[in-house]
Amino acid sequence: DDTILFSDIDEHHLKNLKCILIWFEKISGMRINYHKSELISVNLDEEAIHKASHIFCCPLGFFPIKYLGVPLDFDKLRRDDIQPLVDKILKKLASWKGKLLSHAARMVLIKSCLASIPVYLLSFIRFPKWAIKALNTHLANCFWNDSNGNNKYHLANWESISMPKEYGGLGIPNLRDLNMCLLSSWLNRYNHAGNKLWRSLLDFKYNTSKPKILCCKDVGASQFFKGIMWPAKAATIGFRWKVGNGKKVKFWEDHWLGNSSLAIQFWDLYVIVNEKNSTIADLWDGSELKCTFRRTVGPALSRMWLEVVQIASA
Repeated sequence: DDTILFSDIDEHHLKNLKCILIWFEKISGMRINYHKSELISVNLDEEAIHKASHIFCCPLGFFPIKYLGVPLDFDKLRRDDIQPLVDKILKKLASWKGKLLSHAARMVLIKSCLASIPVYLLSFIRFPKWAIKALNTHLANCFWNDSNGNNKYHLANWESISMPKEYGGLGIPNLRDLNMCLLSSWLNRYNHAGNKLWRSLLDFKYNTSKPKILCCKDVGASQFFKGIMWPAKAATIGFRWKVGNGKKVKFWEDHWLGNSSLAIQFWDLYVIVNEKNSTIADLWDGSELKCTFRRTVGPALSRMWLEVVQIASA
C-alpha cells in the first residue's frame, strides 16, 4: 500500500515496469488493484497520458494528491489544499471538551494531547499564519472554556500562555515554534543520513556542495525544501563550525571563531568587502587573505583589517 512509482514517458520503459508488476504478483501471490491506483502526469500532453493509462489500465489522477496524510503538489499548496487538514485537526480538538475540568486539568489536557495532534503534519509542511492562528484560537477556547453559549473572557493572550515557564508562560507548546523546530530537524537528519537515497537526491537537485545545504537558494524549490530552508536561516545563528579544509565554512558569515561571525565582529569591514558569501578556502591560501574592498579604508578600518589577517593566519 501507499507506494509511488516514478517513470519517464518512454513506452518501452512503461511496458517493462508493467512486466515487473506482473512478475511481482506471480512471485508474491498478491494482486495489484489497478482500479484503485492512479496515473498522475507532469507536463505531458493528453495523447501521451492516455497512452500510458492504457498500458497500466488505471484511471488518471491529478495534483494535488495526498500521500501518507500529507498533501503533495508540484506547485505551491493553496489554502483550499490545506483547509481540509486544518478542519480535520479542529474537529478532533472540538471533541475534547473540558467543560467539567479545572484550568489546571485543561492545561494538562492541552499539553499532553491537543497540542500534539498536528505534530505529524507540522513535520512536513510549513503551516501558514492563518492555519496556526485557527489552531491557537481553538486551543485558547478550550483552555478558557470559551464555547458557543458559554462565552468567557481570555485573561491573557495565547502568546504569553505558550511561553516557557521560566519566561512567565505555562509551558504550552507554541505551534509556530514547534513547526520551525520539527522542520529544522530534517537538517540534523540530513547531516546523519550518510549515502541514503533521499540525501543524494537533495544534493543533486539543489547542489548542496556549494558550499553546504544551509546556503542553498529556495527559488524554484519544492514546498518541502522551502519549509526546511525557513528554519535553516534561524538555525545558522546557533551553529558553530569546525573549519577543516575550509570548503564548507563561509569566511565572513559563518560562526567559526569567537562568540559570533566575523561579519558581526567586524561589521564596518564587512559592509564594504566585495567577497561576501565566500568560503575560507576561497579567501585564504595559507599565507595571504584575498579580500578586496569597494573603497579605500581609513586608519580605524586598517587596524580592523590587520586583526582579521591575524585571525586568519592563526
